[in-house]
Amino acid sequence: MARFLAAALFFTLACSPRVTTPVVVPGPAFLHHTIKFRGENLALIAKWYSGEASKWPLIREQNPHVDPMNLQLGQRLRIPLSLALRRDDMPETFFRSHRKRAVVSRAAVLPSNPSGGQPADAALPADASSEALPSEGESALIEGETFLSPTPAERMSVPPAEAAPQGSPAVRDRLIENLLPEK
Repeated sequence: MARFLAAALFFTLACSPRVTTPVVVPGPAFLHHTIKFRGENLALIAKWYSGEASKWPLIREQNPHVDPMNLQLGQRLRIPLSLALRRDDMPETFFRSHRKRAVVSRAAVLPSNPSGGQPADAALPADASSEALPSEGESALIEGETFLSPTPAERMSVPPAEAAPQGSPAVRDRLIENLLPEK
């Protein structure tokens, strides 16, 4: 009888399911972000995912193939999971509320033409006609975009720094006139 019990116990143990440790397959250590808006930059992307724009170098490390100064629409970036406090895509409302704009007057976009040659509008590409320019006081430049001046820099006249003593009323008045918009 002892043999029979031993055989039955052996048979029961051999046929019972084994308890094993589950095999965990690690997922990727990053998530993907696709550039959807013109003007996105690594600092803005870092701010969206981590809450801190200063963490952009961590994104740069995960994307050595990317030129951070020239992000293209549709480009995919890796965002380290250790950085991400959120996993949802950046909404347009966040992008628009955080991008910085420089206010430029129409005169700064289209300088006068002192040479008497072709008008300043002719120096611009066809898609940058005067209808596409912002009206006075509207934003014209967006941080991260390239601004091409229709006037070559070598033809622009810049007064020397020593033209007036520092702190003179004339310099102060001229700076105030140039910085404050007309009412």
